[in-house]
Amino acid sequence: MMSWSACLRRSVTDKLGPPVSARPVVSYTINWDVILPPPVGWVDVHPEITPPSNFHQLQDTTSAFVDHYNNHRYHESLANLTPADVYHGRGAKILKIREEIKKQTIRRRRLQHQTAAA
Repeated sequence: MMSWSACLRRSVTDKLGPPVSARPVVSYTINWDVILPPPVGWVDVHPEITPPSNFHQLQDTTSAFVDHYNNHRYHESLANLTPADVYHGRGAKILKIREEIKKQTIRRRRLQHQTAAA
């Protein structure tokens, strides 16, 4: 039995032909719907998302995702910090600032509650 990745690799080779080192990869215009069709209903649910049409677009899209994942997306397993914050040692400082903001917010809400109750 062939693995899924082997089937995909074989499918790509069947559609595009074997890789040739003299032929640059960027010359390919990839039709992703032929190679790896989207799941049923995907286009209906996500009409704004279109698969990349060439290597540069795929590379740009992948780079943008990796940048977002590492520098902008908070990870719950990292105490809601970004991987870049943890890697560069900014995590403790950020958590300390958040804790101070939390304390100030609780004080302010208690004061507002006491003022409203009086």
